Amino acid sequence: MNYYESVRDLFEKKYWASPPRDLYTANGYSHSTVPRQKAYFISSLITHPGQIMDMGCGNGLLLKLLMSTSPHKLIPYGVDMLKQSIRQAKNIVLPAYRKNFTVGNVLDHAFRVKFDWILIFPDSVADEDFRAYFEKCYNALTPQGALIIYVDQDTLARVKRGIQLAVGQHLARLLGVLLEARA
Repeated sequence: MNYYESVRDLFEKKYWASPPRDLYTANGYSHSTVPRQKAYFISSLITHPGQIMDMGCGNGLLLKLLMSTSPHKLIPYGVDMLKQSIRQAKNIVLPAYRKNFTVGNVLDHAFRVKFDWILIFPDSVADEDFRAYFEKCYNALTPQGALIIYVDQDTLARVKRGIQLAVGQHLARLLGVLLEARA
């Protein structure tokens, strides 16, 4: 079993072993505060209307919240490895945009259009795949596009406890890729 299969199996058990209480628990949150705060912060970075892709979108809840908090019209797209999550995105959370949601591994996702924003979560990929993943996402942006890289509070807590998730390493690699791209 590879990294992605093990992560998929873990999340299937964690989020879908028993029916989720609500849209938040189906997306890994214990309550509505964290995703709402995240949406308000991310929406402050969105400067114009456009297409937004969430790499590892879960049930599309963050995209829905962004659409309601941003003053700009957003067209949401998402990819996630959990079939149940994508089914919920298509049928409940954002049914008007159902054709924009795909089941799959974020690393293998084939971009068919360019995006104004792509949301990426460093923990979605194995360390050895990070560079290729970042470059692939970067190349899928419009000329004025931007990657929005975020981590969740629980990721930071795991880093504090010393589990090897080093957010600093992700950011250092990211900076290295950016500097090479500019050279």
